[in-house]
This record gives sequence, C-alpha cells and structure tokens, in this order.
Amino acid sequence: GTDGSYDSVIGWMKHPLNAAGTALLVLTGLFHMRLGMQVVIEDYITGPVARTVSLLANTAIPAILAVIAILSVAKVFVGA
Repeated sequence: GTDGSYDSVIGWMKHPLNAAGTALLVLTGLFHMRLGMQVVIEDYITGPVARTVSLLANTAIPAILAVIAILSVAKVFVGA
C-alpha cells in the first residue's frame, strides 16, 4: 500500500496498470466534462457565434488537458 507520501505515490504510478488506470480515469473524466458542458452550451447559449466559439473551446480545452495529462502520467511512469 501507499502511505500518501510523494515517493510512495510515484512508486505506485510506476506500475503499468496503475499508470494506465490513472490515464483512463483522467480521460474518462475529461470526456464526461466535455459532454456535460456541451449540453449546457446547447441549452443556454443562444447566440450563433457565441455558441460556435463555446463549442469549439469545449472541444479544444479538454483535448489540450488530455494531452497534458497523458504526458504527465507518461513522464512519471518512465521516470523522466
């Protein structure tokens, strides 16, 4: 088990299943966030330009966060 210390968590993340599970959890959360925000945008933003910009941002921001998250998990996993 882990005691919650930095070194303990890093050691835990170096196991392939833990790293993959962490990455999948983050990706699932970001996808869920994107879908939820899409519903809110479609329901409450009525201006066509604002809606289009919001929907584009709602795709770009989670994608950027996903790349950052995957790279972060990979960096911890390989120890770079």
